[in-house]
Amino acid sequence: TTLHPEFGRRPDSALLAWLGRISYSVFLVHFPVCLVANALYARFTDGGNGAALAAMIAAWGGSLLLGTVFHRYVEARRW
Repeated sequence: TTLHPEFGRRPDSALLAWLGRISYSVFLVHFPVCLVANALYARFTDGGNGAALAAMIAAWGGSLLLGTVFHRYVEARRW
């Protein structure tokens, strides 16, 4: 089988390249981050749609932030 010539080419976008680099770290941390966000949502909100959207955005941002930290200080280190 022949692969498409674009397959394996690095993305031109710096954002996509960064997301690709941290993707495994984000995968590892996203579940605990979502659990914490859900617990905070259940404890401190009335269950409204706006609060749910805010919790979802906070969980997404928290996963990216914690994934970046995990990638930098754990995954990318050469032991």
